[in-house]
Amino acid sequence: MAVANKFTGKPILFIAVNSGNNPASVRNYIRSNKVTWPVIIDSDRAFESRADVKEVSLKNIWQFRSIDAKGNMDSFNGTKMAETAAQLLGDAKWEVDASLIPKPLSQAHYLVEFGSYSAAAKTLNEASQSRDETIKAGADALLTLVKRQIQVKLDAAKEAQTNSQVWSAYKLYSAVGDQFKGYELDVDLRSILKELKSTDAVKAELSAMRLFESAKKQFARNGMKRTLVKLNRIVDKYPDTEAATMAREVIDAQ
Repeated sequence: MAVANKFTGKPILFIAVNSGNNPASVRNYIRSNKVTWPVIIDSDRAFESRADVKEVSLKNIWQFRSIDAKGNMDSFNGTKMAETAAQLLGDAKWEVDASLIPKPLSQAHYLVEFGSYSAAAKTLNEASQSRDETIKAGADALLTLVKRQIQVKLDAAKEAQTNSQVWSAYKLYSAVGDQFKGYELDVDLRSILKELKSTDAVKAELSAMRLFESAKKQFARNGMKRTLVKLNRIVDKYPDTEAATMAREVIDAQ
């Protein structure tokens, strides 16, 4: 926390990862210790494996990795967090100049810059109606950025739909609804999703995905033996779906 505090107001995000514990325990810890960082609950240690770190335990309490703006994860495993953070910052800058953002909107600015758009929606919508010109101008600047990001996502979804990639289009439109909840959209998202959901391809993908989620819950309760039965059912019944691909990966790893 001390290192993160040194970079308050800078375009860098610190994220905590808890590996190997159940979500309820992690949430209780976060509340009890007033952790303010975003937290990844890595119950099955999948992220730990992806990060290529030694298993986190009481004998190996913490390690860190850094991810640059392009999503590349570094190979450094050490304790020089402050130095690494400073290096990553480099020429990094906010999309919206922080000097344009009044203090009451600083948290909303941070949320928008790091993609938590829906969490900032209420604040920005209210601030855009403020009689305080400084607050209104700051809100308008951030809303302009949000609208730009909405358009980027919608363009990608429309392209997928035009190319008859209905499952990709469905996921992209659904993501717009989730990410930008609370903002006004220029499309009838509900109608578009209803139309896509009526196609055989999307129906199959959704059914397969529900089975896959059910298999994950079964694994937590009963272990892999029974879970494999359900995973094989996905592969047999919905062979061309995204869920079937994930099921095969799990099966092949056994």
